[in-house]
Amino acid sequence: MAQSAHIAGLEKEIEALKNQLAKNSRNSSKPPSSDGYANPNQKASARKAGAQVVISPDTKAAPLKQVEHPDHIQEQVISHCTHCQADLSNQAVTAVDTRQVFDLPEIKVAVTEHRAQVKTCPHCDSRVKAEFPAGVTQPVQYG
Repeated sequence: MAQSAHIAGLEKEIEALKNQLAKNSRNSSKPPSSDGYANPNQKASARKAGAQVVISPDTKAAPLKQVEHPDHIQEQVISHCTHCQADLSNQAVTAVDTRQVFDLPEIKVAVTEHRAQVKTCPHCDSRVKAEFPAGVTQPVQYG
């Protein structure tokens, strides 16, 4: 009799623990951060993790290739053996390994100053000014 009461108590406790484990932010007042890694709010995605590059079918994407005539060449000189520290300054170069870095040039804002001449008419003594180009309406503005 005591054994069956004890088993019934353990089964009740197991059921309570199962219910506690089943709670998440969707079926209780728990915050979403407590859902852990198995977040039921997030649907599994077919995409791989990381940035997704979308290329339309009509785009011909080609890998970056070295150019024949780079704008700048920086020679990387080796003067000592990295293994035994022997002097290599009088040794002939047997091969050259190359790598190229493509950099965009620095963007520099070009400022154009428009100067409208002001003159005085010799006939009527009126002060007249040349017109600024269309769209140039402020003392300082973006083009």
